[in-house]
Amino acid sequence: LNGDFVIRRAEELALRLERLTRDPSQRIEMLWKICLGRGPSEEEQALATEFLKEQSTRLGSSKDSEQAAWRDLCQSVLGCNEALYLP
Repeated sequence: LNGDFVIRRAEELALRLERLTRDPSQRIEMLWKICLGRGPSEEEQALATEFLKEQSTRLGSSKDSEQAAWRDLCQSVLGCNEALYLP
């Protein structure tokens, strides 16, 4: 799940979300719907928002760090059990 293939898919998904909307809340909502077929719970929304803030800070304060944080969130959601084992 940390290989080049998954990382590229996560980058493409992050760019797709960015093209759809600039609003982070709506992007998180769409990410869950695309990957998991449902919207995020309130807790998941809050955790994703916090992850993006922390990851962006960790990576620096440039546009590239924001995109990298979104890529990392997309990669995390793509690799979660719920996405891997859809009923």
